[in-house]
Amino acid sequence: MTNEERKNAYQMLYTKISKVTAEIDGQKQIYRGQLKDLFSDVKVSTATITRFMWAITHKTPVLPTMLFSVKKDGNKGVIVERLHSGFYNDKHEHIVGMDLIPFIMQAAGLHQPKANKARGSGVTVVEKTPTLSKEKYEFNLKLEVATSLTGLSGVSDSALAHFGKDAQSRFDKAKADLDEYAKEVERREKIRQKQQKLQDVLELMEMNKDELKELLNI
Repeated sequence: MTNEERKNAYQMLYTKISKVTAEIDGQKQIYRGQLKDLFSDVKVSTATITRFMWAITHKTPVLPTMLFSVKKDGNKGVIVERLHSGFYNDKHEHIVGMDLIPFIMQAAGLHQPKANKARGSGVTVVEKTPTLSKEKYEFNLKLEVATSLTGLSGVSDSALAHFGKDAQSRFDKAKADLDEYAKEVERREKIRQKQQKLQDVLELMEMNKDELKELLNI
């Protein structure tokens, strides 16, 4: 997905959730149902929806206001309610509507899945938000906006260097995660093979596990 495609995707997701939670005649609407149904005609991955939902339901230095709340609704899906229309920046400007998109995109980049996925909601619960300085968040935001509009050709040399350093860091993290994943797969495969060998022995002896335990106790 290109930067422009990603920006368009977030705009469509935000438009969808805004429509079903808009205020009509002074009454706030609440969405009840499955997120996959709400976003059914938005052609994006589940991971993109998860990051988007996390960004609009959490406070971060990039997006300091929780825009929406999402609660589980039993087997029916989730309940989505708008909390705030936007936030005020340092210049006391009210950032609302599509002006929120760059901030939502930047906040979504902070999402780090840690397991603990809420069933049926499509929302991943994370333990904590990475801590970065205000200056780095502002720099990252400017870089996000620049690349979303022009690609890397539109950023400065220092921003390009930062982009490369960040990409290398993410690559190293991904490589470490893959190594950990491979070790865990290997560990489970060894256990499976041992269990299979035990099962083969039991079948050869025409015994089950309970009978073997009884025999060993003797």
